[in-house]
Amino acid sequence: MVDFDDIKYAVSDFIQEKPVLFRITALLVLFVLTALIIIFIQSSPEKPVNSVRNDIILNGTPQIPDSTKIEKDYYPSRVTENTWSEEQVKEYFT
Repeated sequence: MVDFDDIKYAVSDFIQEKPVLFRITALLVLFVLTALIIIFIQSSPEKPVNSVRNDIILNGTPQIPDSTKIEKDYYPSRVTENTWSEEQVKEYFT
């Protein structure tokens, strides 16, 4: 049976005794895995392209939905002054 503590200690000793060799080995493993992933992605079969085009045919006038009335206090745009009046200060901050 494999003793995982022995493997852990052996790897730890290898990292501490030869850090440069460990980094080179880790980079090589990373490059190989990246290359394998790229090869598998590129070798997968291409998905068929849907070449059927659905044209939209308009056969009537567009329906405009009923809109609600604009409330009395609502203004789509308004001219603002540089300073607020006392009424505006009381309205918005009290």
